[in-house]
Amino acid sequence: MGGNRNNQNAVCKRFKPQYRHLSNSYFQNDFKIIDLTILCAEAWNRTCPQGLEIVVNKGAIHHSNSGIAYLVEPEIRYFVKFTSNSGWIGDTRLKDVRVMAAFSHFTYHISGGAMIVCDLQGRRRKNGRKSRFELTDPAICSTSRKFGATDLGREGIESFFANYEANEFTDRSWDKPYAPQAHFRRTMGTTFLFR
Repeated sequence: MGGNRNNQNAVCKRFKPQYRHLSNSYFQNDFKIIDLTILCAEAWNRTCPQGLEIVVNKGAIHHSNSGIAYLVEPEIRYFVKFTSNSGWIGDTRLKDVRVMAAFSHFTYHISGGAMIVCDLQGRRRKNGRKSRFELTDPAICSTSRKFGATDLGREGIESFFANYEANEFTDRSWDKPYAPQAHFRRTMGTTFLFR
């Protein structure tokens, strides 16, 4: 989410040589996903209990002297995977997992059922009495399937809800699909769909 990050540890992502021709379109799609996730997080932050606010890392593209494109973003240490895009949800006995699952449900509700932000990973940073979630590299599953290879479409949305139970961070009035079914094998890692 912007700001001066001089002298901070960073994560640099690049494509293998045989796939470098895909980097520009992939990184631009990544920015679309991040920008929409930031908007959803800002809406969540206006209504969530204090200490459950969400910030989302947004990287920047840098080029090496040889012209190789890198996506550079702040490093998140003590990284936790909360959900995937195939319907996998981490251990719901953990409060942080329940909060992140509720955030995905919230994104479905505020989008009118058009999408969910999923594949949530990062950490909950605690600083004294203050805390917040820092997320990186989310995915979006949408009915329009316009968010790249990690967008598993309506089937991805249904798979999330087939494995999800509302919790104390969920507003009972939020929309959800009727009788959702799991369409994918639940895996902790990101699932890619190439069509």
